[in-house]
Amino acid sequence: MYDLITFQAGFGNVSYSPFCVKAVWMLNHAGVDWQREDCLDPRKFAHGKLPVLRAHGDLIHDSDDIRLFLEHEGADFWGETSMRDQAMGRALIRMAEDHLYFHVVMDRWMNDDVWPHIKAAYFTGIPKLIRGPVTNGLRKALRKGLHAQGILRLSDDERLRRLDQDLDAIRTLLGQHAFILSDTPTLPDFSVAAVLSNIAASPVATPTSLRVAGDPVLMGYVARMKEMFD
Repeated sequence: MYDLITFQAGFGNVSYSPFCVKAVWMLNHAGVDWQREDCLDPRKFAHGKLPVLRAHGDLIHDSDDIRLFLEHEGADFWGETSMRDQAMGRALIRMAEDHLYFHVVMDRWMNDDVWPHIKAAYFTGIPKLIRGPVTNGLRKALRKGLHAQGILRLSDDERLRRLDQDLDAIRTLLGQHAFILSDTPTLPDFSVAAVLSNIAASPVATPTSLRVAGDPVLMGYVARMKEMFD
């Protein structure tokens, strides 16, 4: 029995974090016995992030290392795909996790309409007396990180234009198959659909969330992944 240490469920997803959703889906795809352990504070772990998998007495940090572990245990995330498709799949994972993901962060942490809902949902473990100063400090630090990453330097129009280009690429691929590379899920689906699901799952509708939540192609894809792996 493995233990998945994860952020809690919320906004219609099995976790607030697309990386935790990805880990849940991969474990279910692998067909292993596991149980979840919700955690509010990941700072004690090596990377200071979740998910973390406890397996055979060891802690496996990061969803990609969890994927490597599951493959070592016999899981197959590629099926009959070609080496070329697998190379394209790796690029799509990077697009989802290193670009699309930051649109989730921007919506949740930098949007003043969404932020009060995020603060109430994420930080229930912090006493109310100090919750404001603590969360405001975290938000300020994250703002610096988003500026360094680059997305905060863009205007809203520039950022949404870049988002639209990624979503168009995903729609094009879904026009050929039920999933990204084939008619059965493969590795990039666990990243791409998890991020899309979290973009759509905003507690307050935003221009970003509506681009996914209002798109039947993208939401149909997300629904297929949830039906199979939630």
